[in-house]
Parts: sequence; C-alpha cells; structure tokens
Amino acid sequence: GITGQPTFQGVRAAATLSPGRADLKTIELHSGGGSLTGKGWVILGGPSGMSPRSAVFTAHAHKFLVATVGNTGARIDGDLAADGAVRSDILSGKVEIPDANVWLPKGPPTGGGRDLQKIGAHPDVHFIDQTALAAEQRAREKRRQAAVSGFRLAVEASAKPVYIRGKDLDIEVRSDVKIGTVAGGAHAGAPTITGGLHIPRGRINIQGQRFDFDHGNVTFNGSYELDPELDIKLTRQYPEALVTIELHGTPKKPQRRMSSDPAVYDQAQIVSLILTGSPGGQPSSGKSFDPTAAVATAVLAKLADQVAPALGLDVMRVE
Repeated sequence: GITGQPTFQGVRAAATLSPGRADLKTIELHSGGGSLTGKGWVILGGPSGMSPRSAVFTAHAHKFLVATVGNTGARIDGDLAADGAVRSDILSGKVEIPDANVWLPKGPPTGGGRDLQKIGAHPDVHFIDQTALAAEQRAREKRRQAAVSGFRLAVEASAKPVYIRGKDLDIEVRSDVKIGTVAGGAHAGAPTITGGLHIPRGRINIQGQRFDFDHGNVTFNGSYELDPELDIKLTRQYPEALVTIELHGTPKKPQRRMSSDPAVYDQAQIVSLILTGSPGGQPSSGKSFDPTAAVATAVLAKLADQVAPALGLDVMRVE
C-alpha cells in the first residue's frame, strides 16, 4: 500500500540486473477493477557501477483507480512515457502524456468541503528542541550543498491532451512546461517552472450552472515562487444576455472582469446571476463580502480542487 492511495492488488514484476544495466521487463498493478502496466530500463555507471545514468519508462493505465482530493477516487485511462539522463551536473529528461482521460468521482469529496488546516512552517513559531534544531541544520546543509554543487534540472513535460471529466467539470488540458533549477543565491537548487497549461475547450459548473471555456491559460514565468499568470474566459448564455467572466493576474492577486452582451446587467446583477441564478440582487455574506472576489474564488477553487490533483499537484490552495 502507498500512503493516501487505495491498496493495489495483484502486483507482479519481472526484472533483471546485469553489469551496467537494470531492466524492468514488466510491472503490473490492479486497483478498483482497473490496471496499470509498465516497463523500462536503467543504465548504471559511476565509480560504484550502480549509479543511475539514464532511464526509460513507459506505462499504460486502464480504468486504474487512484485517490484524489478528499480521498475520493478517480480513474485514469491513458499512456505515459518518460526518459531521463544524468550528464555532468545536469539531470535532463522528458515526460510525455500523448493521450489520457481522468474520470472524477460523481459524488462530493468526503471531506465535506471543509478547509484544511495549513501545516507549513509558521514564521512566528520556532521550535528549539533537539529534533527541530537538527532538522534546521540539515536544511541549511542541503541549501549549502545545492549552492556549491550547482546541480541543475532540465526536464520537459508535456500532455497532449489530458481529458478531465466529472460531474462539475469536463475539460481538455494541454501542457508544455520545463522544470529547471535556480542557479545561485539564497534559493539555489529550488525548482522552477517555465511554460504553461492550456484549456482550449470545456465546461465547469459554478453554483450548479454550466459555464463554457472560451479559453484558459496558466503561464509560469520560471520563478521559484509558483504564482502563474492567469488568462481565463468563461461564458454562459442566459435568456436575456451572454455573460462573460474573465480572470487575469495571478492566483495570489487575481483580477476579474464580468460583462454581459447586450449590456443589460450591471455588476451586482451579474454577480447575483452567477452565484444565485437570478439577477434579483446582490448576495450578502457579511460586511466584508466582495462579490466579484467571490466569483473569482468560485472559479479558481473549483479548478484547484479538481484539476490540480488530477495533474499530479499534491496541494493547491486559492484564498
């Protein structure tokens, strides 16, 4: 079993080890009535003769059940191909998903929609026990070694396309990103992402209403801080007008614009349409309620909770 995942059944593997090479002839796992099969090889070298120098792995999934957000299950159909090599101080490689489908569960997450408590380090809390001091020392040494070694990543990852389908979501996602490393300074060795994700078509349900993607782009600028640029446009045809939601900026500082064509609704009416289905008035949720921010949060949170886990991101929180 893997922590956080269903217990995989019927696991079988066949491998051989010879001088300078290890071959994974086959590996097979079953989960939820589905299967995952793969194969690959590793070229070994270095002073010990056992250090991985290059590797290739391919896999095929058929209705393979995995856990996603809220410990609910998703099924995966598709192919994966990955290869990598270590040359000098650079780990280079390529990951490709030529075609895949991710089927999200029909029911709501088992967590009941509750927010998770943040578990990252808090700037105002410092532990001074021996375990914490030792951990901090290891972290400092790791940062020092990263700065000295100059070890770099140069990995390309692409998905063409991945279809993510569920009760509240049905989108096509294409991606081309490059994963690199900060060369020096305080953040030496930290991974960076350049490139982006593109949603050419699809639909998303907001408050039980279907909105269609005109387009959606999430662009990473190569910074170690993952705060990509947003370019998302959603539309829904109401009886009186076509309502458009546009999101720009970044997840930390989103910029939103809402409009109708013809311009028969003001901003408050559009917000009410989106959140309640009726233009009767502006919803109220306390004195600090920001209606346009509520719409942005509704869209981004839906993408974060359902798309991010399907793409392999462990946690993505939008506030």
